[in-house]
Amino acid sequence: MFIAIGFFGCEKDPIIDPSPTPEHLESVLLQNDKVLIDTIYAHAGNHPNFERETDQYDVHLRFQSHDNMTNVKIYRNDSIAYPDSLALFQKFDLKTEPEFQGLFTNILLKQQQQNEDFLIRVLYTANDTAFLTRTVRVRTAQESTDTKNVRDISVETTPGGRAFFDWAGSSVASDDNLIEMADATGKTFCAVVTSDPAFLFHNLRNVTHDFTPEIFAPRLVQGESYDVNIYMTDNIGWMRNYRNFSFVADSTKSEFFE
Repeated sequence: MFIAIGFFGCEKDPIIDPSPTPEHLESVLLQNDKVLIDTIYAHAGNHPNFERETDQYDVHLRFQSHDNMTNVKIYRNDSIAYPDSLALFQKFDLKTEPEFQGLFTNILLKQQQQNEDFLIRVLYTANDTAFLTRTVRVRTAQESTDTKNVRDISVETTPGGRAFFDWAGSSVASDDNLIEMADATGKTFCAVVTSDPAFLFHNLRNVTHDFTPEIFAPRLVQGESYDVNIYMTDNIGWMRNYRNFSFVADSTKSEFFE
């Protein structure tokens, strides 16, 4: 029996590139000589009244900016039971560029349709030092976590240019209260975090973070208008309450906002 063997021009099998090894936060930190961990304040929120720009990016992650900040990276950890394990945080690509807003930088994230929350951290470099934010737990769309209004706000200005702010939020306890104050030009001249639902401008006794340490013995100017943001954040970095309002420094009266 004669068997003819032929060679045909078959296409070569496609070369399959191996999946790239995920970049783990732990390995990246080991490559840096100077690393400051948990020194950068961060929080997130998802309310339509909280800077929501598009339905595709309805979660906003805000973190403290730094002079000469470069190489901003974001890392995600789906194992919420292990928030301290740096090896479980993997880098993922951002769909939008970080938006620099002065004291803070804003990153847009898509709301997750999965059933599990996830953890997130931001890493960036500045002046040859790597800065890592605290861990923020981002909620899923299934959970009722829309940010509510800060309510029952009262502002009382003293003749000496101080102002006492008092407010209330939802029934969920707030671990951090970030207060930002801007003048008529729109420049934020005071930003602090306190664990109390009250703040006396400018008293740092109960302040845990002071983002404007360069101001010294500041006073409000009678008759001038000021803009205030209050962010009430729980102990995992999720924003429970937010409110923006304006007031006039007038020691003859108090202002109230429901």
